[in-house]
Amino acid sequence: MKKTITCGLLLPIATLALIACSGNNDLTNQLKGSWVAPINGMPEQMDGFELKDNGLASSINMATLVYEKWGTIKLDKADALVLQGKSIGNGQTLSFSDTLKIDKISENSLTLTQDSYTRTYTKK
Repeated sequence: MKKTITCGLLLPIATLALIACSGNNDLTNQLKGSWVAPINGMPEQMDGFELKDNGLASSINMATLVYEKWGTIKLDKADALVLQGKSIGNGQTLSFSDTLKIDKISENSLTLTQDSYTRTYTKK
């Protein structure tokens, strides 16, 4: 009897492999730290994420979106940030993996795009 891996298992395994193999140390070092942006409709409030050593991540001011891991990959000749974690709400917890194209990065600013949504973060 053949055993097969379902697509539901294959995507998280492949994503973790890509994150583990990311080797751009300069980009990794630039990305490490806390990044925040104003919350839409509440400009005095900030949310974001912290990118830590060893691929660990955490959310900033987001109780229902819990970041756990991060890494970088190449995406269509551009660098991308991959954030993984859990979305908590409506009585259920779902794992997720978001791939965000890095449009621009400097010492204090990070601009990310996913689909047609772009957001600029400031380093704390």
